[in-house]
Parts: sequence; structure tokens; C-alpha cells
Amino acid sequence: DGRVKYYGKTKAIVEGRARKPVREYLLKQGRFAHFLEEDLTYFQKKVDEMWEKWEIPAVVPFKRLDAAKAALEAK
Repeated sequence: DGRVKYYGKTKAIVEGRARKPVREYLLKQGRFAHFLEEDLTYFQKKVDEMWEKWEIPAVVPFKRLDAAKAALEAK
């Protein structure tokens, strides 16, 4: 029927329960310690935009049904 079902950890991620802020993820890694606050804000904004566009950014590149419908209606 074209629907994707999620279970376990993937379901928690899609529902937003397991998401961590970009700042927390990057600053735990010393190689990103030089990033400025504006860099972290920019990265968080981009990740948030991807979450709006895709179900799970960079993991499952399926567009949400409502976003796909809106894109088709805009044409």
C-alpha cells in the first residue's frame, strides 16, 4: 500500500523521542570544539529543515506523505 511502518528505535526517532540537539552531538567530539555558536545554530537549523522534509534525514530518504503531496500540488 506504499506505507512505511517503523518499529523499535527507528519508531522512536521518527516520533522525535530519540533526537538529540546537534550541539550535544558535535561538542562531545573534540574535533568540533572550534565551532562557534552561530555554526551550531546553522547546523541545527539545517537538521531541523531535513526533519521536516524527510522521515529520517540521511538514513531513510523517504519524503513524508504530506510534504510529497504539497510538492505535487504546487506544480
